[in-house]
Amino acid sequence: MAGEAAPALYADGPTVELEVLAPSAPWAVVAATGAEAAALASDVPDAAPAVVGLDEPGWRARLALLPPATAVVVAAGEPSATLPALRALEPHPGVVVLRGERGGAGDGLGGPDRASVLAQRAGGALLVLDGPTRALVRRRRSALRSAGAGRAHGRLARLAEAGARLAAVGGAAHRALGGSTWPALDDVDAAADWTPAWEQRGAPRPEVLLLDASAPAAGAARERATDLGIVVVDAADRTVPVIEPTVDNPIGWRREPTAGTLALAADAALPADLADHRDVVVAAGATSRAADLALLLVRLAARGLPARLEGPRSDVDALLGAGLREALADAARADLDDLAARERASVALRRAALAEHGADAAARDVAAAAGLTARPAPPVSVLLATRRPEALPAAVARIAAQTHRPLEAVVIAHGPGVAEAAHAALATVDLPAVVVDADPALPLGAALDEGVAAAGGQVLAKMDDDDWYGPHHVADCVGALRYSGAPLVGKGAEFIWLGAVGRTVRRSSRYAERFHTGVSGASLVIAADDLAALGGWAHQRRAVDRRLIDAVERAGERPYRLHGLEFCVNRHDVDSTWTVDAAYFLRRAEAQWPRLALDEAGLDG
Repeated sequence: MAGEAAPALYADGPTVELEVLAPSAPWAVVAATGAEAAALASDVPDAAPAVVGLDEPGWRARLALLPPATAVVVAAGEPSATLPALRALEPHPGVVVLRGERGGAGDGLGGPDRASVLAQRAGGALLVLDGPTRALVRRRRSALRSAGAGRAHGRLARLAEAGARLAAVGGAAHRALGGSTWPALDDVDAAADWTPAWEQRGAPRPEVLLLDASAPAAGAARERATDLGIVVVDAADRTVPVIEPTVDNPIGWRREPTAGTLALAADAALPADLADHRDVVVAAGATSRAADLALLLVRLAARGLPARLEGPRSDVDALLGAGLREALADAARADLDDLAARERASVALRRAALAEHGADAAARDVAAAAGLTARPAPPVSVLLATRRPEALPAAVARIAAQTHRPLEAVVIAHGPGVAEAAHAALATVDLPAVVVDADPALPLGAALDEGVAAAGGQVLAKMDDDDWYGPHHVADCVGALRYSGAPLVGKGAEFIWLGAVGRTVRRSSRYAERFHTGVSGASLVIAADDLAALGGWAHQRRAVDRRLIDAVERAGERPYRLHGLEFCVNRHDVDSTWTVDAAYFLRRAEAQWPRLALDEAGLDG
């Protein structure tokens, strides 16, 4: 819809005719709270809209998952509350309508002047300024989100591909894929008179149909799929509990809980103040189903909450992944009043739950069950730019120790003798690698861009040559890309070794698992397409990381900062781009140790 044609839609009065704006598109509704969104949804055309409350964890990622044609109604409030939603909607080209509170005369726009300011800041065109309803309607502009061009669902789809196009029919089939709005899932849950989406003209045909045999449309679905050569997999065979990472994740996790143990019934909804609690005890009643208990434990673990059942249930344990069973047992033995011990237990829980029970893993498993080759996790290229040949053996070993696969090392030799040292170090590890011999006169950003050009990974992870990284560092960062929906993720420089004074400090941890700009340049992880859409690295000698963060913010998004474990900065007083002295860090330390305390950072040294 061209902006100049839109006012004609409102010529007869102030009412927004939503059906006219998008007569065939699905609708989504966004408001400050889930309750407000549900209320607003009653005014939206009857098209089973997605309802998103900005008080719900993972709302940014849920918006990023919307199909491209979706039309979105945003309930307007204060600009500080409304703008983040408008900016998060920019990955797709659908129509967006900004409305006052349910179209009422007392809407939150606060008058024509406020509405005009909001429209200008949001980059849209204000179409109606008179009457009880004011609306901002625009199509998304292509900036950072152009990285998803040619791909139907943007960056999350690229991270979550299963290697096969899936369809699901029936409630059990949806639950077996996390009840997911996951983009590779072609949602065709249906009544008996169902017409499958893949029979529509131009629609892609799935390769695998996950089928709930009890669904009303099960017979028709099986027959049509068989006629078309689509492999049918029975949902009854999928017994492992599955979660959608954009719904169940550690966003908003608290290192310092404000409440004690929460007692939770097996059939209870997760409370809004869940993150405030130290841990959770799940009451398993005599009639509690093992599948329900296992799913609840997985959901709590994915959110970073140590949880345990009141009594042992071997039937529940059998439904959990081996890594999660071990993490739950370790958490049960940990002293949860010790903040560091609780943090380590929490990170292990969320890591295992998301890896073993996430919708992505489940979809890949379904593809494998159908005899198809499942797509692996997103391939990652680690960018290591260095002028110090003596640092390469240890740096290359840290890259090779990463658990994420597939992985390649891209060493950017940015000084004399570095390329030879890089080849020698890489010969000692079993890892795909490329060495880029960059001109030493190039600024750091230009050298990094040469590395990007040589990299083969879908995701790029920047690492420094002398900092310490644990084996799960890359995997955790890629997981955060997936569950946060952010274009750029990283860890805060929480743990820092101050070699000049022989002390390790921990700086503030309160911003972990938040959308925040305080991420260390030595830990940045970004999809290659998104980096290209941002214009690559700034071609300057210093502060290239800061410029990338600035570019993300200019595009209307925010970086995401995950937990700070398994990363320790090796601080030099000379030849450092962070031009402050050791006293700066000591004054701001949350904790400090008179030694190289890698163990405190979750590193074994």
